[in-house]
Amino acid sequence: MHLIREATREDATAVAALLQAYMLESYEQAWQGSIDQVLEDGFGARFRMLVAADARQALGFLAWEKAYDLHHCLHGGQVLDLYVLRRYRARGIAVQLIARAAEAIHREGGAFLKGGALEGGAATRLYGRFAPAFGNDYILGGKAFRHLAAQARLPLRSLARSMPRREWNFEP
Repeated sequence: MHLIREATREDATAVAALLQAYMLESYEQAWQGSIDQVLEDGFGARFRMLVAADARQALGFLAWEKAYDLHHCLHGGQVLDLYVLRRYRARGIAVQLIARAAEAIHREGGAFLKGGALEGGAATRLYGRFAPAFGNDYILGGKAFRHLAAQARLPLRSLARSMPRREWNFEP
């Protein structure tokens, strides 16, 4: 069993390990950051982060920052990175992380969540199920965003069964 929660300063070492694994897997290079920099910039200073963890370790994360859509004069959030350790994938953790980020952004008055995906990666398939693509960017907005934000605390099976329809992104 895992828990999705806002990352705290005490998670910095675990977050650094996840970032290292993410960079190696996705870009075949070492993470160039530092725990000190995450402590300085994270936890609301420049970005926020959710972590998925079980009793033993951190399993994944979603980091986001505030964003603004000038075309529609709306504020929301932009996913910086989303990662789940390979052995914990296909268990709904990424969906739960996205839903909880949408919930936090919506609670603060935001209206969308934008995320990019590496070409042909798992995130492309995941985002594509409920958000339209604009180039490499996927934007969850409108009714779909509000629906997912409202469902964020459901048990995993219920959340998976209640994912928003892509066309809801175009409904106010």
